[in-house]
Amino acid sequence: MILAGDIGGTKTYLGLFNWPETKNSPPILAGEIATYLSRDYAERGLVAMIEEFLAKSAVNKETIKAASFGVAGPVDGGCGKLSNLNWVITEPSLSEFLNVPVALINDLEAMGYGVPLLPPDRLEPLNPEVTPDPKNDQQPRAVIAAGTGLGEAGLLWEEREHIFRPLPSEGGHADFAPCNKRQTELLRYLLEREEFGGHVSYERVLSGPGLFNLYQFLQNNQEDKTENPEVNNRLEQEHSKPEEMRSYAAIISEMALAKKSPICEQALDEFMSIYGAEAGNLVLRYKALGG
Repeated sequence: MILAGDIGGTKTYLGLFNWPETKNSPPILAGEIATYLSRDYAERGLVAMIEEFLAKSAVNKETIKAASFGVAGPVDGGCGKLSNLNWVITEPSLSEFLNVPVALINDLEAMGYGVPLLPPDRLEPLNPEVTPDPKNDQQPRAVIAAGTGLGEAGLLWEEREHIFRPLPSEGGHADFAPCNKRQTELLRYLLEREEFGGHVSYERVLSGPGLFNLYQFLQNNQEDKTENPEVNNRLEQEHSKPEEMRSYAAIISEMALAKKSPICEQALDEFMSIYGAEAGNLVLRYKALGG
């Protein structure tokens, strides 16, 4: 049995899997995926979380033969540092606790291994009017994922192993490049924010916190700053929570999709516009003809 985890700055997912039937087929889920708030274990650490998970799963550690964890941050020499959580995780410490081989990899690297294994019904074409060319099946691919932060990676085909090999990156921390006048004003606005120290990365815009940054910028630039009272009340309630528990982005997205706030709608539209532009940049960087 394999213990696998997706360790994020906001949430961590843990699950147990049976070994795959073939080398290039996905492992088989054994039981349910458990979700934990990462910051609830900020002091106790990942080992305490795993102990709780195994206790609730009624699984004996001896049945686990290997473990792998995707980490939302850079991984170097078996040591992972979470960019948005003050955690340092090492393969030796986890291996000693579980008494099995442990692999730590960047979370987008993990996503890169998983995406090629998804069945067609789990995929959604971004441009349904274009029919994929089969000759590009083994061409480079790219993955981008906005969450608590922004992750990016490339995928290169490895003929010997017959798999796509991910190339992890910290591209989300690259400098934000505006595409139009409003985005240039957004960049100036964020550069003036003291907490960013004069550096505005794509992650400052394309992430959960980034959507709130966009909302604040647009609201600040409105001549009529009147907002739907429901939106104000929800955001004020969110602000009263501990910082690690706040989720402004969920409120802004909900209000935008319900068309209850023009500012929320503008923020979400701008977010998706920048998301699309950076996805296009990623395609150019990796020449990702494979998708």
